[in-house]
Amino acid sequence: MPTRTTTAVLALLAAAGLTLAGCTSSGSHDSQPAPTTPAATATTAAPTPDKAALIKACVAAIAAGKDDAAGGAPECNSLPTADYYEAIHEANEAAIGKFNDDTDKAASATP
Repeated sequence: MPTRTTTAVLALLAAAGLTLAGCTSSGSHDSQPAPTTPAATATTAAPTPDKAALIKACVAAIAAGKDDAAGGAPECNSLPTADYYEAIHEANEAAIGKFNDDTDKAASATP
């Protein structure tokens, strides 16, 4: 697995672990009042058409397995790290959706 892909996978796993760690609950937290200060919200600008097209091309390259080659997919190499992670996330979501659809079709076809 190329270093860039390995780094991306590790970053996604770490983010998932932190997300899951934040979702744990215990009985003592239920009685605490909600914080009175509003949480800071991150504002992200919509990607520019050029940026969106580059991310889309990278997603397609990842889905086609080009990112597994040494040096990664050429479509992804020009992306900043954050956009590359976004492309990986989108490719993973698409793969999960396809897997679920295929599983549902197979289950419905089974007598």
